[in-house]
Amino acid sequence: MGVVVPLEEGKRKAGASIAPLVQLTRKAMDRVNALILSRAGSDVSMIPEVARRLIDSGGKRL
Repeated sequence: MGVVVPLEEGKRKAGASIAPLVQLTRKAMDRVNALILSRAGSDVSMIPEVARRLIDSGGKRL
């Protein structure tokens, strides 16, 4: 059986941050970003632009 925690309570709770996970994965994510950019070359100008927006928005998932 699960426990439901109200959203606001979860935000206030100490240690509820993903910062440690982001810190642990930063180097790997930087390599993923570089790979995306290296493979996103195209004669279609929108393709590299979409790749850049994906990277800038943090739209990748673990």
